[in-house]
Amino acid sequence: MADSQEFGPVETGRSDTPADAAGSQVVAAFRRWGYLEASLDPLGLALPPSHPELRAQSEAAVRARGWYCGPIGVEFMHIPDSARRRWVEERMEQAIPPIDAPAVLERLVRADLFEEVLHKRYPGSKRFSLEGVTGLIPLLDAVLETSAAHGLEETRSETFWFEGRRCRSARGGGGTPEHRSHRSESPVKAVA
Repeated sequence: MADSQEFGPVETGRSDTPADAAGSQVVAAFRRWGYLEASLDPLGLALPPSHPELRAQSEAAVRARGWYCGPIGVEFMHIPDSARRRWVEERMEQAIPPIDAPAVLERLVRADLFEEVLHKRYPGSKRFSLEGVTGLIPLLDAVLETSAAHGLEETRSETFWFEGRRCRSARGGGGTPEHRSHRSESPVKAVA
């Protein structure tokens, strides 16, 4: 295990009472080692091993476990810049916004139906498939909604697809047109 001298001092915050100091030390332990107990298996089949410094059962430990041992594990205490470490702490130690599950499901079903229509309408045609990247749909939706809320009026989406292994970028030149990558640009209007 690494000690705090290796990565710089661990900021535990200011405490006025011994209970506050103990709570700060517990939170500092979760900041440093919580990623080792993160719940990264959605099926719960592979449980992470427990870390000796994370066995506390106090109220601070319950709170810190929710922040650092949930579905996101973040290893950041090795970052030498304390301002950057604080930035990560602030993002991790806030309430997780609720997920609008019906809206996410509706987007995924629509995308799946659209892919099915394309498959039936253009059988045998090469096309992009959603397999393995459906998680990007809610992410892009959230990015576009947040951007529109912050004043973004227009964005541009570019799609690249390649023919074969020996293709070269159309921007970079070289090769015959058959071996260049193809680029499709389509402006997307953000709707607030």
